[in-house]
Amino acid sequence: MKKTLIVLLVLAGLTTRAQLMQGNSLINGGVGFAVLKANTEMKMPNIFASYEYMVRDNISVGLEVGYYAIAYNYGISIDITDDGGGTGGTSSVSTSLDYSIFYGYLMGNYYFLNDYKYNVYAGAKMGYGIVNAESNMEISDGEGGGITLQYKAPIPSTIFGVQIGGRYMFTEKLGAFLELGYGTTLIKGGLTLKLGY
Repeated sequence: MKKTLIVLLVLAGLTTRAQLMQGNSLINGGVGFAVLKANTEMKMPNIFASYEYMVRDNISVGLEVGYYAIAYNYGISIDITDDGGGTGGTSSVSTSLDYSIFYGYLMGNYYFLNDYKYNVYAGAKMGYGIVNAESNMEISDGEGGGITLQYKAPIPSTIFGVQIGGRYMFTEKLGAFLELGYGTTLIKGGLTLKLGY
């Protein structure tokens, strides 16, 4: 009986395979968030979708596209005393910058752990983005007058970054992942659909 149990355990160990293998495809989708500085708000989190192809059991290449929007607001006030007979007052300058980014990049990942339920990987990315920037500056003279300056333009941007992440597969085809990185957003997560055997 003991010998039969040992043989079955050995066979089970031999037939256990990696979750991801050469020829598999992964479709990922989710949401990401950036670290925001003071006076900054995320108007829309990073919504993204990506595709990975396993060129080897532990190496993937792929493409990601995404979109997010951020707003930045800043203001200063200066007290002015008018010795020339005017009323004086407080001059102020307020600036707002809204920008949205649509991007696409190529990426590659190396899987350090690739077991039936868990994957741990790290990689790099390189791509291109279009930043739609809109800037507004309002300058007040403290006496009811002032000017407003506006600027709006698309700005091309090159993206370089790195990422490290982990994935847990609920079933053979469906999983969830969490990723930390630099280049677009700091942290992102979502669902994975595996295609192939």
